[in-house]
Amino acid sequence: MSTEHGNAGNCSSVLPFLHSCRPSCNTGYALTREANCTSHAVLLQAQCVAAVYASQNVKVTSILSAASYIGEVKVVMEAGYAISMGIMTGTTLQAGYKLSSTAKSARRAGIEISFLVSSPPPVEALVDRSKAFSIAIFVGNIAAAKASLGFDVSVPTSSDVASFGSAAVLAPTASPTASPTPLPTNTAADELMGITLDKWVFGLLAIVVLMCLLCCTHLYCTMSINSVQQTRSMEKKEQRKSTQSKRTSQLDVPYGKIEIGINETNRSAYV
Repeated sequence: MSTEHGNAGNCSSVLPFLHSCRPSCNTGYALTREANCTSHAVLLQAQCVAAVYASQNVKVTSILSAASYIGEVKVVMEAGYAISMGIMTGTTLQAGYKLSSTAKSARRAGIEISFLVSSPPPVEALVDRSKAFSIAIFVGNIAAAKASLGFDVSVPTSSDVASFGSAAVLAPTASPTASPTPLPTNTAADELMGITLDKWVFGLLAIVVLMCLLCCTHLYCTMSINSVQQTRSMEKKEQRKSTQSKRTSQLDVPYGKIEIGINETNRSAYV
């Protein structure tokens, strides 16, 4: 495969049997096709050729301002347009095509979206597709793109959209004025409130471990306090018994003192 005006992209030096890959082209160039090793072990090469460009404007009144044309809204609108132009398979642009869009506020209401498509020649293919542009099909493809991507955005109705005619062909040396918006795969099912499920699981496990540590600490402290209280209670009880069980008296003698006591517990006396 030729890497002139580009680089190998995701292609390696050896292309396995029945596999394909995509070289990456420099700005201003488009890929003619994916490199493919066919079932007959024939290598279909891919080349980077001078790209052709076509632009088409669409007015959407349900999007209130150009500032709102960002993120998922922009991705879904671009995907719906790409499907309408027949240059997208699933959620991926076909080999050789690039798509970008910009928006500006319309005169009365809504915004004007300018779609810019880059493709390998001939440019007539893009023009023919733009002539078959249908607002109803465009709206339906926006809904299909929303479902495929799993985004929660509002889909305009046919009355919200107005086409401004077929695509205008730009000079071959022109290049997109805006970077193409990435078309992500459907990851909404793996997220909750914008946070990935693995982070939710990790957070919940951390909370459970913390609660277990707190419970163990509380239980240990409670048992220690009870043990100390019981020990002190037993000591005081023994002291009271000892005090109550002995009665003593002292006699002064010339060379000391004589203590006479009665142990009520043992029922005995001592001197």
